[in-house]
Amino acid sequence: MTDTVPPSAPVPAPAAAPPRRSRAWRWLAGAVGVLLLLAVGLLGTVWWAAHSADATAWLLARVPGLKVTAPKGALMGQFSASGVELKIPATGMLRIDDISWRGLRIERAPPGWNLRIAIDRLRAGQVAWQGEPGATTAPAKPPDDLRIPVEIAIAAVSIGETRIGGADATPVLDLQGALHLGAERGSVHRFDKATLSWGRMRVGASGQIATEAPLQLEAHVEATQNAGPSSAAWSAIANAAGPLAAPLVQATVRATASENRPVQALDAGRFATHLGAVAARAGDRRAGGDDRGPIRAVVVAVHDGP
Repeated sequence: MTDTVPPSAPVPAPAAAPPRRSRAWRWLAGAVGVLLLLAVGLLGTVWWAAHSADATAWLLARVPGLKVTAPKGALMGQFSASGVELKIPATGMLRIDDISWRGLRIERAPPGWNLRIAIDRLRAGQVAWQGEPGATTAPAKPPDDLRIPVEIAIAAVSIGETRIGGADATPVLDLQGALHLGAERGSVHRFDKATLSWGRMRVGASGQIATEAPLQLEAHVEATQNAGPSSAAWSAIANAAGPLAAPLVQATVRATASENRPVQALDAGRFATHLGAVAARAGDRRAGGDDRGPIRAVVVAVHDGP
């Protein structure tokens, strides 16, 4: 009788290696976590810098091309500096003296909008822009888009002197008003109750401009000028509406009476101006070229009396 050999026990299969995909997901999750930590750290640093006077000074000192003299306070809230200079390569220099603001804060933006920055009051003693000598002098043309990525609302702006160009340029004095950039979900820039002096002329204006082509403009301007040694006092009212490149303007100018001249008035019913042509003509005059351009007037009447 032969012995029966019992069947051998089955050999267990080797354990399967962990899939490479799960390892890749772990690496990806770790990388995302590191990026989130870095983002949170960056936001925390910016928040700390914006709310701390010492951190604000440290941050401003590291902005390329920016020089801030004697900063006081934090960016958020109340801040002042005796001077600010911003150098823009191959373009020019912006200088602001005695700048301060109060009540700067970040507010919740309307739905669909990114960020809203509100300032209760912005003040500057002097703002000056000096272009580089080699910068281009090509005639300016209206832009195609004026949208900005944030909404900025300044309840009160006050600038003592604004000068563009050299020391011989006539400055704009005592500029005041309210400014709202990116209003109505970024569709409009608006200025209200703006007033300024230029030479002997005093100007007040309010208006708005759309941020997308054709940049629809609506503006109301009032101007007055006192009498001079060889000129009469006068006042003017103008309203403009239409695309920025060619708005329709309605204006009235009145000169006060003098010893040998009665009150005179000029009423321009409605006339269209092509701003691109105006800029081009200015460039032609600088270059000694043709002075013609399509500026169109419809009705102009001059008469005595109010």
